[in-house]
Amino acid sequence: MIYYWHIHHEVIAEPTENIEERKEFVRAYKPANQVEIRLRLMIPVKDQDTVGKAYEEYRAIRDKAYEEYEAIEGKAWDEYDAIRDKALKEYKATEGKAWKERKTIVDKAQEEYKAIRDKARKEYKATEGKAWEERKTIVDKARKEYDAIWDKAYEEYDAKLEPLHKKEHPDCPWNGKTIFPEEVQ
Repeated sequence: MIYYWHIHHEVIAEPTENIEERKEFVRAYKPANQVEIRLRLMIPVKDQDTVGKAYEEYRAIRDKAYEEYEAIEGKAWDEYDAIRDKALKEYKATEGKAWKERKTIVDKAQEEYKAIRDKARKEYKATEGKAWEERKTIVDKARKEYDAIWDKAYEEYDAKLEPLHKKEHPDCPWNGKTIFPEEVQ
């Protein structure tokens, strides 16, 4: 792995095993007015050790945050599945019982069946919907926490690399977020 400046326009430096593959992609798929600047700025970092250490610190923080997010998301899905499965089982039991009653007294049972089934379905939908919203709330909160940790880790990564970047890449238009000035975007 070799670290390069600006393999992607929104990342200051990152590793790659095949820079030529990325350059081919840029030539083939990026807007014509961006190709020259992208290729010109995509150069190897001279101080690989400094960038490598900063990148590994960033990845460790991000990966740990993502593991925590996945654990919370997994629990939320498990809780949702358990509530949904229980509600569905109750619905099916009620619906099955209602169907048997319907067969004994066709017309009267048909109306009773529909009423019981609709009520059970409504309860199932309400329970399932609530479980879905609870899961969504938990996952959304975990995602926001993960995103905040990731963003902070990336800001720290950028801050550590900025002095080296200015030294090694003095003519670079990097503004802390992208290599493209406003007029090119």
